[in-house]
Amino acid sequence: MTIEQAIREIVRKEISAAPSKKHETLSHDPLQLLSVRRVAEVLETSIDYVYDIIRAGELPTVELGHGRPKMRVRRRDLESFIAGK
Repeated sequence: MTIEQAIREIVRKEISAAPSKKHETLSHDPLQLLSVRRVAEVLETSIDYVYDIIRAGELPTVELGHGRPKMRVRRRDLESFIAGK
């Protein structure tokens, strides 16, 4: 097991075991859309790191709105990223 795989496993276990810092949990809806900020909170990383993995193509996003669209991440895509898929 690589270090990255070990970290992802730890994060996956932490997410499933504890509510977030804001005392809310992720819904069970796989299509739930999360903001980049929320993804960073779930992963306990910086927003910059989330944008880095998005730019690298490791985490797909959905863009909403016109002009300056808002970027969102599907819950199922975040779970797949954590699982290492």
